[in-house]
Formats: sequence, C-alpha cells, structure tokens
Amino acid sequence: MKSAIYDNPPHSWLRGEFRKIEQNVHDVRSKPPVHVLEYILDGDFPATEARSPSEVYWEHILLRYIGEVSLDIERNYSPDLRLSLIGTGADILVAEGHSGGTLHGVTGIEISARVLNQLLPTTAYTILDTIVRGNDHSGWVTEQWGYFDPVTRIQVRDGIDTFQIAHGRIQTKMINYTVETGNTYAEFRRVVYRSGREDLKTAEARQ
Repeated sequence: MKSAIYDNPPHSWLRGEFRKIEQNVHDVRSKPPVHVLEYILDGDFPATEARSPSEVYWEHILLRYIGEVSLDIERNYSPDLRLSLIGTGADILVAEGHSGGTLHGVTGIEISARVLNQLLPTTAYTILDTIVRGNDHSGWVTEQWGYFDPVTRIQVRDGIDTFQIAHGRIQTKMINYTVETGNTYAEFRRVVYRSGREDLKTAEARQ
C-alpha cells in the first residue's frame, strides 16, 4: 500500500534515531528490522495482516517518532484493543472523570495518545531496550523507555510498555510511566541506563 504520509520525510533524522535504537536493543532477535524503516520512509506499507509481531511493534514505534499517531492507530491497533494505564497517565484519566486507567478500542488508544502528548509534547523518546518474543503470527513485546526535554526538564525514567500482538494488530497493551521534573540529561541517562537492563531481565524471566 503506497501512502504519502508526509511530503518531506525526515530521512536523516529518523535513520539516526533508528541507529540509536539498534544500539540500545541488546537482544539480537528483538532489534528493529531495517526493512520496516525503509517502507516507512518510502511510504510503501505492507498489508497489516501479513506482518509479524516484531514488524507491527517497530512500525508503531517509528510512526510515533515522526508524529504519525493517526496512521499508527489505523494500522497497528485492534478495534477490540484492551488498554491499561498505570502511573501519571492513569492519574490524568481519573482527574478527567474516567473510572480508572482501563480503556478499550480505538477510542481508548486515542485518549491515551492525547494524554501522553499533553504530558510529553515532543517526540524526544528514548527506547532503552526491548524484548520481542513469539512467532510470525503472535507474540509479546516488553519495551523500556525514557523521555527528557532539555527545555522544560520534564522526564520519564520508568516507562514500561507491554504489548500482546496477534493477526497483525496490537490486541492488548499495558502502559506505565511517571512524569516528573529532572535535572540534567547526563543524570537522566545515568539513571535510566542503569535501571533499564534489570527491569527487562526481570520482565523476560517472568514470561
């Protein structure tokens, strides 16, 4: 499916971010596939149902990096999505009158994306590590991520997202993050890179 998702694709920037992700993801089986980057930059997207869990997940990540939230939701999330938020995102939902951090379907992920963008207005995310497991048709992903805005010093040091993916769509997702005010980027890096590896080792051991 050919789709011109933007007139001037940020090729150099996204390739640079892709290389950072490759370096951060230590497990060889979990690294982002280069062909996913290429088809996003070309705007030549495969059929949704033909993709593996790894392809679905990494397409989701790269589309979010370039701010293509609507296309990400359209291609990568099941209409029957079950979504659970923990931490600051859940607190915002309760303050807005929702019963808690549990959401459903496309409306649920749209609400979650709005809250995240409200709290973290740039795309300055850092994928600290990722574990992908499963087969060509179904599997799970655990992602450890962080965020630091040098202007506002807003940061997330404990971002953990878990995905259950089947039939070319994200079926279930759990999101945990705490938004806080940090000090310097150097301190942010020191803390998140120290804690991230242990968090993912624990998550993998529980599967």
